[in-house]
Amino acid sequence: EGQRLRRPAMASKLFKHDNAHKDSAWSVDWARHPGAEPQLLTASCDETVCSWDVKDEGESKGAISLKDVYGEHNMGAVSVVCSSTEPIAVSSGMDCRLRILDLAAGKLKATIDAGPVECWTLALAPNGETVASGTHTGSINIWSIETEKLVNTIEVPNGTFVLSVAYSPDGTRLAAGSKDGTVRIFDLNSNKVIATLTTHTMPVRSLTFSHDGSLLFTASDDLTIGLHDTQKGTLCGLLRGHLSWVLSVTASPDNRHIATGSSDNTVKIWDVVDRSCVHTFERSHSDQVHGVAFNADGTRLASVGGEGNVQIYAVPTAK
Repeated sequence: EGQRLRRPAMASKLFKHDNAHKDSAWSVDWARHPGAEPQLLTASCDETVCSWDVKDEGESKGAISLKDVYGEHNMGAVSVVCSSTEPIAVSSGMDCRLRILDLAAGKLKATIDAGPVECWTLALAPNGETVASGTHTGSINIWSIETEKLVNTIEVPNGTFVLSVAYSPDGTRLAAGSKDGTVRIFDLNSNKVIATLTTHTMPVRSLTFSHDGSLLFTASDDLTIGLHDTQKGTLCGLLRGHLSWVLSVTASPDNRHIATGSSDNTVKIWDVVDRSCVHTFERSHSDQVHGVAFNADGTRLASVGGEGNVQIYAVPTAK
C-alpha cells in the first residue's frame, strides 16, 4: 500500500519560537477543521491558550506569529484540542473549567464548570459533538459541545486518576490511561470495558489511536511506548529509547509513524512497522517536552516544552 511506504527523507527542524509562553507549555494541537489555514494552538501554565499562524511558504516557512490570546485560564491551561468539523477548540484549566474557543472570531465562546478536580486532559470526538476528559477521581466525563452539558460519565474500575483519553477514529470507543499505568478501552454505546491493557506499571500521560484505528499507542513514565492491537486488546510491541518519562504521543495519518515527547527533553519520530526510532531531536527544548502534534496531513509536527518554546518540524510525506 502506498501509505505504508517508508518516508524518503529525514524530518527536519523548520522554526523555533523561543519563550512563546512565559511559563511551561503543556499542550499543542493544529487547527484541523475544513478549510483551516495553517494554525497552531498552545496551552500553558502562564494562564493562556494562544493561537499562532504558521507560515507555509517562502524563506520563513514554518515560522509562527501570534494570532490570538485566550487569557481567561486562571491557574493555568492543561490541555487544548481542536475540532475536525468546525473552527473551535476546547481547553481545560487548573481552575476545573472547560472553555470552548471560537477560532474564527478569536474569542471565548463558552465556559463549562466541570466541578472540583473533574477535568484534566481532553479529547474531542471525531464528529465534533462531544469532548471527553479524565478526572482525578477515576472517571471520564463527556460533555456536549452544543448544549455545554454533561451527557455521560464512565466510571473507571479502581478509581485511579485518569491522566489521558483518546477517541477511536470512528468515535465508537474511548481509551483511557491511568496513573497506575492501566489502559482501558471502553465501548461508548454501553460504557463497558472491552479491553484492559496492563503493559505499563507507571502513569500513562498520553495515548492515541492510529488513524485507521487498528493500533493504540500509549506513552508512559516507564520510558516506553506501547503498541496495542485494538481488536485483540493485546500488546504487539514496545518502543524503547527515551531516557526518562514519555509525556506525549501523536500519530501520523500515514499509519506508519508516531512522534513522542519526553522529560529527557527530546522529540523522537518512530517507525511503528519496523519498531525503530528514525529521528531524534535533542536540542528543540531545554526542558520536558509536554506536547507533540502532527498536523492533518502529517507534513508538519509541533512540540512544546517546559521552557515555553514552540518548535515546528517538516516531515517528508511518503510517496
